[in-house]
Amino acid sequence: MKNILKLLERLEKQKINPARPYYIPEAWNYFGFTDYATDNDRAGEIVVNPYEFYSECIEKNIIDKADRKRDYLMALDIKAEHAVEVSGKTVYSMLPRMLTAWEHTEKGHIHSGTFLKSICYLPYLKSLGVDIIYLLPVFEVSDMYKKGEKASPYAIKNIYKLDADLHDPLAGETLGFLETEFKAFVEACHILNIRVMVDFVFRTFSRDNDLLAQHPEWLYWIDLNCNETFAAPGLEGEKELILIDDKYLEVLYNNSKLNGYKARFTYPPNVLDKEKWEKVLQIHRNTGKNILKLVEEHFGITTMPGFSNMLNDPQPPWKDVTYPKFYFDYDSRVSKYIDAAAPDFLMQDGVSLNKYHGSIKNETMWSYTEGVIPYYQQNYGIDGARIDMGHALPPELNKNIIRRTRENNKNFLLWSEEFSVDKSLQAAKDGFHFISGFLYGLYKETQEPGFNKKLLEDVLLRSSLPVAAAMETPDTPRSAYIHNNKRLLEIITFINGFIPNKVLFINNGQELMEYQPMNLGLDNTEAGRFVLDKNDPMYGKLAFFDNYYLKWTSTEKAWIESIIKKVNALNKEYSSLISDKANFIMPEGFNESMVTVLIYFNQGAGKNIMLLINRSIIDRQEIKVKDMLPAAFNSKTGKWVIKYTNQSRTGLDTTESVSLLEGEIIVAEMQQS
Repeated sequence: MKNILKLLERLEKQKINPARPYYIPEAWNYFGFTDYATDNDRAGEIVVNPYEFYSECIEKNIIDKADRKRDYLMALDIKAEHAVEVSGKTVYSMLPRMLTAWEHTEKGHIHSGTFLKSICYLPYLKSLGVDIIYLLPVFEVSDMYKKGEKASPYAIKNIYKLDADLHDPLAGETLGFLETEFKAFVEACHILNIRVMVDFVFRTFSRDNDLLAQHPEWLYWIDLNCNETFAAPGLEGEKELILIDDKYLEVLYNNSKLNGYKARFTYPPNVLDKEKWEKVLQIHRNTGKNILKLVEEHFGITTMPGFSNMLNDPQPPWKDVTYPKFYFDYDSRVSKYIDAAAPDFLMQDGVSLNKYHGSIKNETMWSYTEGVIPYYQQNYGIDGARIDMGHALPPELNKNIIRRTRENNKNFLLWSEEFSVDKSLQAAKDGFHFISGFLYGLYKETQEPGFNKKLLEDVLLRSSLPVAAAMETPDTPRSAYIHNNKRLLEIITFINGFIPNKVLFINNGQELMEYQPMNLGLDNTEAGRFVLDKNDPMYGKLAFFDNYYLKWTSTEKAWIESIIKKVNALNKEYSSLISDKANFIMPEGFNESMVTVLIYFNQGAGKNIMLLINRSIIDRQEIKVKDMLPAAFNSKTGKWVIKYTNQSRTGLDTTESVSLLEGEIIVAEMQQS
């Protein structure tokens, strides 16, 4: 754990009284730091010496729990003989630059979240029951064509470098310590027995990615005059989203507007004028000026903005990212539409390399991509990865990436960004441990009679892999906003925590009852960014693109925290039972019921747990518990002990009908007499 000790040493050396008061949310002081002051003008905050505060947090809550002889920069399961079980584990999704962002000095000046401050949040996350930290991209990003105040974490300029915003000035003014800070973060996670997964983005990168200077021919180029009006081609007469296939491929390439679309594309700068390109390249090397800005200035061309692989997608082009070439030719099914003498162009089929790709590989690009995750495994000891838009990569490349990760760590965790359970079997064969699914969308139907069947039979029990049990994601509206009723939010939190075949997922800010979405990527519109009061300083801002801080001073924090902690504590207590979907018993006759019943029973181990929830928050529900229990239950004598209830109920008699109050939740275990 030499890196976290180096970080602590830096803090000790820098330990001075700051020139200005340094404010932090009072909620960050979960470990009882006493040397602080308050300010009547800043309720919910405290004033601390940051060097002393973070040092004490690291020493008392992390280093004191460590074995000083152990190498914590090594992946936790790298030496494990058996495969890692992820079902039932709790994942916490973290955008570090947002999570611990705050107005540490004056109001209105937002300081970025950093690895250092995130380290000090880890012990709190451990108390919530978190087993895995999932980091949204932490790589160097580009400011060019940014969509807001900050660059998107997905507009990656160099995936082999870390985001400078994640360096904390408290660790020194130079960026040279950034790698040590990330290593210290990983070590801190491992000391607390928390695994670290990272979101890797290979299908897109920033339009001025560092590879441009070396390989401009790897990108698609358009006339600069078309930049603001550029849009992906659509299908005339069609309005619904369509996934490209052979049928629509022919329609797309016979579109009457296709020639106008293709006319926007041009050759790379080194092909247009090799001599001028060399001069521009020299200016870039001598001055450090942005290479794409120089190309735009001298050639009047720019890289193509990205867009969805879906036809007729209403979202605008992704102006901050572009697509690199993984092949230098086109799929054989579209070659008849291609003029070999014309500049290369890209449409939705070329985005979907899982279906449509050429035969001439960009071998260097493949090698560059395949080496990314191993680099972070070997240098930072990460435990797992999610591959963003992995479905749009060539299957062979995906297999190569997975193979390379397993060569370094046979137990490396892999998360498939697969929404459909119909494709979960293939994901399992490919070596993934769990899939994304889309439970967030299903939870909007909690008040519908057919919810039980959709949730259990149609999704969870059909999936070949555990599904991310997410009430919200970084791309969706917030659960506290969608389910704007505390009783309903509690109901969904308990259902989400006790369903079978799942990996529990918490999105950063969910534990604070955050309302504002981080992005508008899924199931949202532009209006979705305006859900806060107009006087709120975060009104209209999105964490993916703006300086954003969470509602750390929220008065709702204690309530939702208690619910999350209770659900996770019960999950941990019965983890061996709940994590094996073979122990789940599907009660009959509840497909159309407003009561959700989740029963786990292992006869051999003599363990059981039952959850009863009345999803209606306006009507009572009568159920006969005895009729839905397996015979093994009814043959035993004992009493039901209530482990949790949100009502005043003290016992549960299953010999009679049970009347569940509006929104009532019961978690019970039968204990033998």
